[in-house]
Amino acid sequence: MKVYKIRKLSKKRASQNRIYLKMAKEFIIDKFCPVTGFPATEVHHINGRIGALLTDERYFLAVSTEGHRWIHENVKEARIKGWIK
Repeated sequence: MKVYKIRKLSKKRASQNRIYLKMAKEFIIDKFCPVTGFPATEVHHINGRIGALLTDERYFLAVSTEGHRWIHENVKEARIKGWIK
């Protein structure tokens, strides 16, 4: 019996991830987190990351790790500020 390995990611999503990682790295250059004021180290996705939203820069927000954590721990306040939709 032949054993088949199930992919963790589809080929399409793996390709999107490679593109996203390059985009995110460039996006955060010289940006500061609106939550903490620290230099940005990662990208928060205001509208989520499903499908094409992963690479849609209109919904990117450059944040620090601490700021990103705050956004996800304080959803109600972040929604008011427009950091989550």
